[in-house]
Formats: sequence, C-alpha cells, structure tokens
Amino acid sequence: MQIEKSQKASPPPGLDPGALMEGLIDSEKLAAALGIRRETLSRMATDSSRGFPPSLRIGMAVYYNLAAVRRWICKETSGEAEDEE
Repeated sequence: MQIEKSQKASPPPGLDPGALMEGLIDSEKLAAALGIRRETLSRMATDSSRGFPPSLRIGMAVYYNLAAVRRWICKETSGEAEDEE
C-alpha cells in the first residue's frame, strides 16, 4: 500500500491568490506592529468586552482584517482623547 503525499491545490485560472488575501494581516505581523505578543493578541480577539475584531483561521494560520483593526484603533484612541478633556 502506497500513501500519496498531499499536494497544494493550485488556484483556478484567473484567480490571483494575492488579491484573495488582500486586506488581511497574519497574527505574527499584527502582533509585531502593535508591539505585543501573539498570545496577547489572541486573548484580545477572544475577549468580547474589548471589541477587538475577531480572527479568521485558515488552516493553521490566523489572520485579521486590517481595516477592522484600524477602525478599532481609531475608536480606542478617540475614546482616550474624550476621557482626557
């Protein structure tokens, strides 16, 4: 009995894989950009009281919608500015 190795499926003709993932950032890059650990980022995403955008798991990788993260940052920073006045 011979076991075949799994092969990555190639995208259908006319579909640009880069365009498909446009607007998403992986957890490692986002955590680095925010200056936090990936574990902290994961806790933020699962804590509904923080209002942080949810993650999207594709296979073993975890991604976030970059536009949603930017909106969250704007909301958080505008809330801090209101508290200071």
